[in-house]
Amino acid sequence: MCCKMSLQNKNAVLFGGCGGMGLAIGQALLKEGVQKLFVLDVTELSEANLSLLKESGTEAQILCKTCDISNRTELLQVLEGDVMDALGSVDILINSAGILDSEDPGKVIGVNLVTML
Repeated sequence: MCCKMSLQNKNAVLFGGCGGMGLAIGQALLKEGVQKLFVLDVTELSEANLSLLKESGTEAQILCKTCDISNRTELLQVLEGDVMDALGSVDILINSAGILDSEDPGKVIGVNLVTML
């Protein structure tokens, strides 16, 4: 017997949701009924991608903040401040952040590996 977990009226935080796979995850969350989606990314959410998210969940509140998620201090400040102020509680936390930047291998390790820890 299989059961499906409802995402209706849940609050979600998505790291790396401004494009690619993260954007697709955000769309799926909204289609499943997430009430509030807070996107944290190193880049800003473009108007085109914001429109795609809005089309996926017409009743949902979508928030976005630019944040260096590889910087633990900054990330904790944003999570404890902006995210909790906006959402009140977090039901779903997804990390889909990932970068490729050959000029700064430390940043690649920070975003792709350290953020997961």
